[in-house]
Amino acid sequence: MTKTSQAYTRHTKAAAPPLPGRLVRLLYEARWLTLMTLLIYLTLILLTYSSSDPGWSATSTVSHLHNWGGRVGAWLANLMLYIFGMSAWWWCVLLAHSTWRGYRCLSHRFLVPRPEPGHRQEGLVRAIGFVFLLSGSLGIEYMRMYSLEAQMPRAPGGVPGCGIAIVPVA
Repeated sequence: MTKTSQAYTRHTKAAAPPLPGRLVRLLYEARWLTLMTLLIYLTLILLTYSSSDPGWSATSTVSHLHNWGGRVGAWLANLMLYIFGMSAWWWCVLLAHSTWRGYRCLSHRFLVPRPEPGHRQEGLVRAIGFVFLLSGSLGIEYMRMYSLEAQMPRAPGGVPGCGIAIVPVA
């Protein structure tokens, strides 16, 4: 008898062992808690923004900060409102949506199997949709919300709003 069966076998790499279920659940919970913390912090710093606080577009020395996020929060809120205007709130909506999806995934992942897997390119489609939403919001904000009486470091619509909006020159 010859050993022909051994000559035709392939040596394949063994697949890496999957992470234990408890560790996977812990990582999902950590991701969800991180998203929730970012959502709360971003909402808090945008709500308590004050133009008198030191920030990216203006330097000032004040003894008491109005922003509840501290110096980093005042700086980040100033930067986001400078770049995106009032459309910076869309980032809070994006984080809230991601937090909600993460919670649903976390609660259903280990209890009920998902009946239908998501599309392979779903994340990319959502990201492109968010970019379109944000750019449209920036353009409309720049063209129509110029009389807004909100404390902002720049005109409504932020920096990209100036380029996105097509304003006829009279």
